[in-house]
Amino acid sequence: MRGIKIFFLLLCGFKLFSQELIRLEGEREIIISQKKLKELSLKTDLEAYREHYAIRGLFQEVFLELNLHNSSPSFELQPILTFNEPSLQLDLFLNFANLAPEDQLFLSTHRGIKAIPSKAKSFLLSSFSAKHRILFKDRFPYDNSRLSIEGLVFSEIDSNVVLDDYGDAGTCQVNATCSIATNNELSRATTRILWINGSLAGWCTGTLVNNTAFDAKPYVLSAEHCALAGSLVSNNDLNRWVFFFNYLNPNCEGVNQESDIPQQQILGASLRARSADNGGDFGSDFLLLELNQNIPASYNAYFAGWNRGPILSSKGDCFHHPSGDAQKISIYRQKPSITSYGGSIPNTHLEVFWQESKYGFGTTEGGSSGSALLDEQGLILGTLTGGSSSCQQTELSDYFGRFSYSWLSNGDLPNQQLAPWLDPKKLGNLRLQGLNYGDSIDTTILNDVSVFPNPVQNGQVEIKGFNDLQSAVRVQLFSLAGDELQEFYSSPFAYGTIPLNLETFRSGLYILRIRQGNLQKTLKIWIL
Repeated sequence: MRGIKIFFLLLCGFKLFSQELIRLEGEREIIISQKKLKELSLKTDLEAYREHYAIRGLFQEVFLELNLHNSSPSFELQPILTFNEPSLQLDLFLNFANLAPEDQLFLSTHRGIKAIPSKAKSFLLSSFSAKHRILFKDRFPYDNSRLSIEGLVFSEIDSNVVLDDYGDAGTCQVNATCSIATNNELSRATTRILWINGSLAGWCTGTLVNNTAFDAKPYVLSAEHCALAGSLVSNNDLNRWVFFFNYLNPNCEGVNQESDIPQQQILGASLRARSADNGGDFGSDFLLLELNQNIPASYNAYFAGWNRGPILSSKGDCFHHPSGDAQKISIYRQKPSITSYGGSIPNTHLEVFWQESKYGFGTTEGGSSGSALLDEQGLILGTLTGGSSSCQQTELSDYFGRFSYSWLSNGDLPNQQLAPWLDPKKLGNLRLQGLNYGDSIDTTILNDVSVFPNPVQNGQVEIKGFNDLQSAVRVQLFSLAGDELQEFYSSPFAYGTIPLNLETFRSGLYILRIRQGNLQKTLKIWIL
């Protein structure tokens, strides 16, 4: 999270051959050159960045192919990777593209053996240390797998505690599983982000966001300054960003182990739009990404709705990952004020003061950057740029870039606006409701379906053009503000029509959403 005033340091031009920094001894043990690692740290000016970012550590791209040859067929589990440097721990970018589906990987720790998810093509194995081993189970047909490491994040261990990681949030922070939220569904929309930029790795927070197509397109909204550590993140580095979902402590209070948290993650994203304002210096500091793959159904994701209207809520929440920790929640119980960030451009931000709950006084920290400010209905009002609140100064405020400003006001190009991406139907909504993953719909459109007459003169309308006369149709009517006004289910009558009575609704523009099975269509209706 940025302070009230911040400048960006430029990374020194520096390239370190990965083989000078890291190698495999006997194709099984990772060996790190402490000298080269120190050089990388100094060239990156790592400590200077810690002042403004939640830094995880140093990143280095590598290519290390692990030896999976089963030299002892009598042993089902064989160790394939160890690391014996007690002062470091590693995050390993593993490539599973050539791992046979019948073969299995496990992580051995002092608590036992746990399977490593290997269905995806790539996976980030976090916090690999001298206490761990990676084990491989070669199943018939044998010797048909390959496994490689394509990047590492190095983190120093100080008294067995890693800075800016699990368990490192301030003691006042409140676990998101505590029942104080006005809308708990937004916890499922919140993602912990490990960002990579050059040789830096750090933490931010993002939120899955809905769009007017209701198609569950995996857009993540965050803060632009998360992509500006040193310089604008490259497309290559964006493909290494890791998005963790449901990264929550299972209990509201008490001690939990990181291993109790499910490893639900997606690697890689593409840049769609950003505020282009140096991280909030003269705009609203927003970043819109599209994940490189759709959200798996098992993640039970939620796509947050949004509110770009003029009326602000007097209470709401913020789900975030301070210092890269398990998800926390902060609450406010007084209306945010419209202000600027740093005083240069008016009306770009919302100033928020946090409220204490019976579980603690949740504030924000580095790593919370990009988290969403939510209103009472769980709709996004803004994204976190920075501020002064902390566990030591709970009375101070934080600043969120206004969603309404991010909509169109940062620039004239589509890659400087949210509107082209979050309103692809050009409906002009001021508010949009959220979307449960289970309610998401296929992008296939009911092409032949239409509404007649439109505009509506006497309140009587026909929805026509259905080819399937057996399957039920779900019809929903929304105001432009995104409020659902009517919903019903009906099977099409002869000739593929469904009658719709709108006599009770006042004149104006409305949104009609029609679903049949995995097909959908969204239409504007004008009632005269």
